[in-house]
Amino acid sequence: DAWRQHRRLMHQEFNVTAAISFRPYQLQAAHRLLRALLDSPDDLDGNLRQMAGETILRTTYGLDIKDKNDPYIELAEKATRSLFTAAVPGAYLVDLLPILKYVPDWMPFANFKRNAKNWRKFTLDMKDLPYEAAKRNIENGDITPSFVSNSLKNMDESRETELQEYLIKSTAGAMYT
Repeated sequence: DAWRQHRRLMHQEFNVTAAISFRPYQLQAAHRLLRALLDSPDDLDGNLRQMAGETILRTTYGLDIKDKNDPYIELAEKATRSLFTAAVPGAYLVDLLPILKYVPDWMPFANFKRNAKNWRKFTLDMKDLPYEAAKRNIENGDITPSFVSNSLKNMDESRETELQEYLIKSTAGAMYT
C-alpha cells in the first residue's frame, strides 16, 4: 500500500503535463553544464553529476544549488555510493558468514557494522536535510515550485497529516537514487 501511495505522489507531480512546470530548472541546469564544460572540460563526469544532482534536487525540493561543492549533492553522492558498496555480493565477510552480524562493533573484522552506521546516517540525512530546508523555505514564504512544495500544498486535510508528510519525505528522499 505504501508503494502505491509513493507511486501516486510521483505520478501527480511528474506526469507529462505536470513535468512541464519543471522545464525551466532543466534548462538552467543545462546552461550551467555548458558553462562548466567550458571551464573544466576534463571533468565531464563531475560536471554531469552536478547537472543531474542540481536538476533532481531543484525539482524535488526547490532548493538553490551551488555551482560546485553543494552540500546536498555531496550528501546524496555519499549516500548512493554507500548503497552501491553495500549491495555488492560478497563485499563483506558477513555475506559469507551471517553469524558475524552478532559480533560487537569493536572487533577487527566487524568494519561492516561501523560502515553501516555511517551509511545509515548518510541515508537518513539525505532524506531529512533537504526536506527540512525545503519546509523552512516554504514557511519563510519562499515557495519555489517543486515536488515537495506542491505535494505539501495538495495534502488532503481529512487524512492524517503526519502520515502524508512521511510519504512525501520518503518519496522525495528516493528521487536521487
